[in-house]
Amino acid sequence: MSDRVELVFGLVGPIGWLIHEARDSLESTLKTMDYTPVIINLSAEMDSLLKAKGCVFKDEFESTFEEKILKGNLVRKKFAHDAVLAAEAIKKIYEFRENHVRETGETDLEAIDLQAKIPLDDHAFIIDQLKRPEEISMLVKVFGKRFVQVSVVTPLNRRKQTLSARLSSDKLNWDISACKAHTDKLIDIDQHEREHEHGQRISKIFHLGDVFLTARRKKLLMNPARGLLMRFLERMT
Repeated sequence: MSDRVELVFGLVGPIGWLIHEARDSLESTLKTMDYTPVIINLSAEMDSLLKAKGCVFKDEFESTFEEKILKGNLVRKKFAHDAVLAAEAIKKIYEFRENHVRETGETDLEAIDLQAKIPLDDHAFIIDQLKRPEEISMLVKVFGKRFVQVSVVTPLNRRKQTLSARLSSDKLNWDISACKAHTDKLIDIDQHEREHEHGQRISKIFHLGDVFLTARRKKLLMNPARGLLMRFLERMT
């Protein structure tokens, strides 16, 4: 049995944070510790979840950022379950384990199902990304201490710069003031959607992180933060 137990990381960060860089840095750090990282992108699962409910996304939106927020809200509403995306992540982890068992040559369905319920040593799943307390609670309940919430700290001005730059690139007909106004709207929605029962609740979960990483530039995670993560992983294993 390996001393590298299966770990599940949940990324949490406010809109505009350097998510790709955070994910890549975590992935590379895990590889240096002889883990096989597996990315689970929850945004990519939303269309299939809506389709499963026979639902077509028709909401109006001004940007791809807003589209993802609205889709997430709709998924939670249609399933009447604010942890549905966490449940989908758990399903994806089970399916990965299941395929891993099949690759060993096992063909007995009962044996495959039984083995797929066992944590997979030497692997670390990175869930990109979590938005609500119910999601965190479900993952803690299922994975216990093997679940690690990674909250990524990015200064507000840096997040605004990132969002405005992306909007300027995507919306060629928007001037600077329009980009800034939409940026402020997105940041307010992302923190706490007061008007939507199934909206995002970043402000309710960010401070609960097991590990806090600082992202200021595209170099991203500074050596102290990388060292912090490695020390945490060493304690877990």
